[in-house]
Parts: sequence; C-alpha cells; structure tokens
Amino acid sequence: MNPLSKLVGFFLELLRGPGVTHVVDGETIHRTFTVRYQSDFVEYEVSCKRIIHRTKYNRWWIPSIRRAVFEVRGRAITGSVSNQLERLEIFPDLSSFGSLETKYPHMRAISAYLDSVVSANATIEM
Repeated sequence: MNPLSKLVGFFLELLRGPGVTHVVDGETIHRTFTVRYQSDFVEYEVSCKRIIHRTKYNRWWIPSIRRAVFEVRGRAITGSVSNQLERLEIFPDLSSFGSLETKYPHMRAISAYLDSVVSANATIEM
C-alpha cells in the first residue's frame, strides 16, 4: 500500500471518530451439488451465511456503514470426503455496490468457496 493511501485512510478514520458496530443480519442459503471425489459420486451441500455488520458513528453527520462477510462451509450428505472439502471459509462481500440485499453475493461466495476447495481429486457437477 502506498503512503498516500495510508495517509488518506488515517484522515478518514480521524474524521469518522469512534463508533459502535453491531451484527444486524444473518441469512443462510443452502445449495446441493454432486461431487465426483476419487471415482465416487457424493451429494455435497454448501451453506453460505451472510453476516452484516452495521457501524454507527458518534458524530451525527457521518452516515452508518454496512459491511458484509460470508461464512461458507461444505459438508457431505452421502459418502465421505476429505477435510479440505468440509472446511469453513470466510469471504468479504464480493459483489458490486447495491446488491447486498439480493441472493447474488451468496452465489459469488459459494462460487469462490468451490474454487478454493476443489482439487485434482474432486470435480463439481451441477
């Protein structure tokens, strides 16, 4: 990160001042896929939980900010898979501005999760 970006970030935090952050939403989406893992077919469920954090600043002229993270975890419904396919990963909001209230960010997080856990041993069939 260049020094100018650090300086701008420092002044923005100084301008905003102290604030309080609360968790305001936690919607969960489930998707089921068929995974070919080591020559066996396995029913595989991916759950994605959206957690929205709302920061309210003490200064009245600074608007509240909402940010989201997504907890994504996979699990085998039938059969067994390696621990790599069942780990929990946390992703920031990967969607564009204004789509936080839609299902689109969930699907982006699930797609990023599948990209990170699929190895040479497993292939996803939708």
